[in-house]
Amino acid sequence: MSTKTIYKRIALVAVAALGAGVLSVAPANAGTIAVDEIDISSTSKTEVCSVDTDKEVAYAPLTSSGIQLQAITAAATDTGYLKIAGPALVSSVTPGTNGDVSAVSQTAVNIVDAGDSGTSFVVLKPTAVGTVTVSVSNTSASAVLDVLTIYIVASCANAVYSAAASFVTIVSNTEADNVANGWTSTKVDTADANIVAEAGTGTIAIRLKDAYGAALTSAAGVLVVTATGDVVVNAAARTTSNGTLAPASAGATNTAYVTGASAAEDVIVRVDQDSGAPTTSTVTMTYNGTVVGTKTFVFAGAPASVTVSDVTIGLRGSSNNFGYFRYTVKDANGNALAGDFAVADDVYNAAALSVVSAVTPRGSGGAGVTAAVTGKTPGLTGTLAENARYTCTALGGAAKLQIKVAVDANSTKFVTSAPFDVMCGGAIDTWSVSLDKATYAPGEIATLTVAAKDSKGLPVHTLETVQGLAYAFGGMTAVTAPTDGDKFSSAAGAKTYQFSVGTSEGSFVGTWKMTGATDTAAKTVQYKIAGPASTSNADVLKAIVSLIASINKQIAALQKALLRR
Repeated sequence: MSTKTIYKRIALVAVAALGAGVLSVAPANAGTIAVDEIDISSTSKTEVCSVDTDKEVAYAPLTSSGIQLQAITAAATDTGYLKIAGPALVSSVTPGTNGDVSAVSQTAVNIVDAGDSGTSFVVLKPTAVGTVTVSVSNTSASAVLDVLTIYIVASCANAVYSAAASFVTIVSNTEADNVANGWTSTKVDTADANIVAEAGTGTIAIRLKDAYGAALTSAAGVLVVTATGDVVVNAAARTTSNGTLAPASAGATNTAYVTGASAAEDVIVRVDQDSGAPTTSTVTMTYNGTVVGTKTFVFAGAPASVTVSDVTIGLRGSSNNFGYFRYTVKDANGNALAGDFAVADDVYNAAALSVVSAVTPRGSGGAGVTAAVTGKTPGLTGTLAENARYTCTALGGAAKLQIKVAVDANSTKFVTSAPFDVMCGGAIDTWSVSLDKATYAPGEIATLTVAAKDSKGLPVHTLETVQGLAYAFGGMTAVTAPTDGDKFSSAAGAKTYQFSVGTSEGSFVGTWKMTGATDTAAKTVQYKIAGPASTSNADVLKAIVSLIASINKQIAALQKALLRR
């Protein structure tokens, strides 16, 4: 609904006709009422509970002394027609100094020469709880231009907490500290913001409103915040100019109180570990004794384990000479720990294999793991620099590393990963292709392996890709079609594909060709497709003769036995 001007609309809406008659009186040369020229002008709480900023929607108590409608911006010669539907009747009309307002009935009003700067009034009196609509049109027979809506309630609920209109959300500390550009009203918690690193802070943003969307005032009540577990809390209202609230102090308790939240303020709750031990805390917030929200945080403890997975073969002798892997740090309770705290240890790096010059793990993946490395064996998604990485020299080869994580702030104690192998290779120089079997039965799955080596005979790096691909394997269909851009990520320097074996039996020669290597000629692989061994006619005849001979022997033996008797 438009908010062009505060002086908005004497409203309308196609409404079911309740009530009586239709009469329109308008001079032939008169102008007509336009959209947004009539407002709900009542403001007193004895008349209405609240009115929206457009002055088109209001809540009014059944005991209202009268809800006033007013022509605001109409020209002196404008005319119009109001139609009232729902539980309210016209109780009075006040003609303006330059025009006339007249009741056609208790549910219809004519306006003639309305433009007298807001001195023309129509007052409605509620008759029951329900929804009242006031439709505005030029005449009783013309289309509705605008609609005013008035909800008649048993009594006003100003300054009374409304769950539907309020917001209690777990947010990041950045969102909570920046009112202008941070958190906006939402009931959806920020992803992973409930997982807090050791000595970190969890944050809840609260915006409490009444049923009419108005912020609860300082006189309305007290917000009480209570947290379980080994934590302390701090809570306070924030202003629009400064959203910062310091973490809970060491002397704080697990309960905090907030009074005096005004319309220009939200409430921020900070939850902090007290002793640093891993714990789970449930935070309950009540307003005047009513629970307004319950949130649970997982607070991590000190690092207790670090594991490594998805190790790639790095690229040697290049400006982007890195290998990548993923590491996960957890506390004693198995909670994943977020943050950039891992460093590398060179466990084994023989001089003849000098392949690793440095390691730079980066913990930007969130919730205790570095960014994703897909697949059991690598193949990356996302920005490569977000992954933990090691650096390869031009020599290439293999080495062994481990990751260690400081347990204390002074880095005097560490937990370490199991040693893991790293390798560095170059671009494709030579390659081979092979199948896992020489003969397949119809319906089997065949595995094709393309293995590639660099110019030093080392496995190619994981992020090397297949290019200029052409292939054909008779009697088989690729489960997932090989394509340019496939990475050598199935194993060290290898890419595997699966093919479904068809029903066409015989001997076949498969071909595979790709470019980007010294070795560009197509390579072949031989294989057979054969079903169960077939039985010849001679074999069938032989079996029948053998069966007849056996039967004859049994008959002869039976005859001898009968003669003895």
